[in-house]
Amino acid sequence: MNTRSLVAEISQYVDIVTMHSPRHSIGKRVATILRDIYLTRSALAIARLVAQSYPNEFDHWLDQARGQGSPRNISEPLVDITASVLASIIDMPRGADPAALIKILDEAGVLIRSLCVEDELGRLELSASSLEGRSRLIPLTELAIWATELRAYDKAAFLLASCYPLSPEAPELHDIHTVAGLIAAAEGRIEEAQKQLAESAAVCRTSKYAELLCAIRPFNLTLAEKLLESGKEASVIKYFEQCERVWSYEAVRIQQWIESIRARKRPAFYSPGIRNSMSKPTARIHDLVIRGIFLNGDPQSLDDATFTEMRARYMSDISAALTGRLKIAKN
Repeated sequence: MNTRSLVAEISQYVDIVTMHSPRHSIGKRVATILRDIYLTRSALAIARLVAQSYPNEFDHWLDQARGQGSPRNISEPLVDITASVLASIIDMPRGADPAALIKILDEAGVLIRSLCVEDELGRLELSASSLEGRSRLIPLTELAIWATELRAYDKAAFLLASCYPLSPEAPELHDIHTVAGLIAAAEGRIEEAQKQLAESAAVCRTSKYAELLCAIRPFNLTLAEKLLESGKEASVIKYFEQCERVWSYEAVRIQQWIESIRARKRPAFYSPGIRNSMSKPTARIHDLVIRGIFLNGDPQSLDDATFTEMRARYMSDISAALTGRLKIAKN
């Protein structure tokens, strides 16, 4: 069993559970839904790791869970329980009984989230749709991205249709075009997928404001990866050349990717770096919550302490983007 991968995934699960919840009413609702989305994604990854390592024991748990007849409720995870899950697994000796591991994960409510992914997508979509105003864009877009990863392209298309009436701006459009391109690629419409890839970068260059909004969020790699697999290197290189101008603090890394593509080598997309740090669920949730508040045009309702805290984080992200841009300009 790949214990390191499992511990890393459970560590991520615990990090999401123990995130500080904002006091702002809209921010709190957005954060709750985003945490639910990312906990479910993480739980599915954990379940897959366990199933790959212990297929017989996992199938036994699956039969028992499905045999209960009525669906089990997905409840808010308890911090102390999930933390004990991680501690128990770390302390497990090699060759430990896999049934004990599965029992721990089951009792902590982790595995139940992976029981029926389609049902989970539907449940999370209902939660996202319950939000008022344009803040719905945030969880709906995140769910659309996840749906493409699950190859649930019809659901992804439905979620995109729910996003368009909410007037998405540059950072949301970046992901929306990416999802649209992934749907097109899955349907064999490669030319349309390439068009969507180009558009996903172009929306971030319509103004300095659009550039800044995009730059403080990580750019999406999924469609570029898919088109590389289809041999569309030229389109992917053009995409990265546009990304380099917006996410200039990653210019060196992007240039390395371009050189690898030209050399017919696979780029090291997921090596440690700024983009991958920004993509961690806790960092992404925090920034998306702030974005959700501002999408609703409601920053004035923040109490002083919450506004100061959120503004400091937001300005820190902007400063990082601008500092990176200035460093590139000096070189």
